Amino acid sequence: MIKIKDSAVVFIVAIMMCSIKKSASYRILCLHGSGGNGKLFEERLTPLKHFVQLERDDSYSISTLATSGTIEKCSRFEFLFPTAPFPAPTIGTITGTNDNRVWWQLPEGKRSFNANRLEGIHESLHIIDELTPFDAIISFSQGAMLAAVYLSNQIIEHHHHSSSDHDAVSKAVIKPLKCIFIGAGIPSCYSNLFKSIHAIQRNHDQNAGHFKTLHVVGRRDTVNPTYMGEELASVFNGQLYVHDDGHVIPLDNCSLEVIRKFIIDE
Repeated sequence: MIKIKDSAVVFIVAIMMCSIKKSASYRILCLHGSGGNGKLFEERLTPLKHFVQLERDDSYSISTLATSGTIEKCSRFEFLFPTAPFPAPTIGTITGTNDNRVWWQLPEGKRSFNANRLEGIHESLHIIDELTPFDAIISFSQGAMLAAVYLSNQIIEHHHHSSSDHDAVSKAVIKPLKCIFIGAGIPSCYSNLFKSIHAIQRNHDQNAGHFKTLHVVGRRDTVNPTYMGEELASVFNGQLYVHDDGHVIPLDNCSLEVIRKFIIDE
C-alpha cells in the first residue's frame, strides 16, 4: 500500500519529470495534405502520436501516473498542426469550404506536380518560418511537397554559408533534423531546385547538416505514384519505406514502428 508521504513523493517526481522534459521539448511540425486542415490532421495522426510518446516515455512509466494519463501529458514531444492559408477549390460537384484548405492555389486542370507555378507557396513557407524552431516534420501529400521545398531551401542556405565559412558552419545543423514525407511528389516548377539539392547531396557527406529523411510511399498510390516518392528519396539520399496501401498515412503496427524508430533514434 502506498502511504500519503509516498504518494506525495511520486507526485513531486512526476512534476519534476514534466518540467525537465518540457524544457527539452522535441517539436514536430505536422503538415496536412490538400483539402485538409490542422485539426483533422491531428485527429488522423492520433495513433502515431500515442505510439511515439508512449514508446519514448516507457522508461518513465509509473502505473498510477500512466493510468491517469499524466505520462502522455508530460511527453517531451510537442506536435504542431498549422492549417494551410487558402480555401480548397471546387472540384466537380464538391465545393471547398473553410474547413478544406490548401497550401497553394493551382490553375484549373493542373496538379501540383505539373503546374508552372504554385501560387501562394511563399505565404505557406512563411507560416513554417513563424513556427520555428522545430526538430522534425511529418508531412503528407501536398504538405509533403511543401516540406520538401522548405528543407531544400534550408540545405541551399546551409551550403552557401559553408562555402564561404566552412569552419563556422561545420558545427551547424540543418533544422529540421528529420523530415518524414508521406505520399509526396516533386513539383515540376521546382525541378531545378531539387536537381541542385541532389548534386549537393551527391558531392558531399550525407551527414552534412546532420539531417535525415524518411520517404513513405504506397504501392497502390494513384494520386502521387510510388516512383514520385522514390525520386524524392533519391534527391535527399533518404530512407525509403514502401507500404502496401494507396495514398494514405499508413497506421498499421509495422508502419508505425518504422516511423517511431526514425523519430526517436539518434
